[in-house]
Amino acid sequence: MSQNIGDILNTGVFYLEDAEEELLTLDRSRWCAHASAVCITAESLAITMEDGLWATLNERFDLLFDLYEEQEIEPDLLPAVADALEELLAPYADMEQIERVVAVSDGESIKAAVAGVVLIEQVRRVSAFLRDAAKAGKTVVASL
Repeated sequence: MSQNIGDILNTGVFYLEDAEEELLTLDRSRWCAHASAVCITAESLAITMEDGLWATLNERFDLLFDLYEEQEIEPDLLPAVADALEELLAPYADMEQIERVVAVSDGESIKAAVAGVVLIEQVRRVSAFLRDAAKAGKTVVASL
């Protein structure tokens, strides 16, 4: 019996630091976009983790995007992180369907799959959210 990546991994959420209370009512079981938060699905998060997107951002900006960690991003750094996210999406541009083995449990591969356009749209919404937060002078917290 295969496991669904959504059963073992939450969505990733990026939220305004001063909106933490609103997260209590946020449905993190799927992709979402709100004025104070944006989420990406467990599938998109797992694929981008496996592909090293978040590790690349960690190296470039001395951040800690990692599973089950929270990373604060100050307003002055947000535009550069948003630009880098857009740049790192380039390899996904021509992919109709993206599938990766993202874990192994009891000898069984756990796969994540998502349409390329969906992954790109979700990460672009994160990028736009970061830009908007920077314009407003807000700190963003990433919880992957």
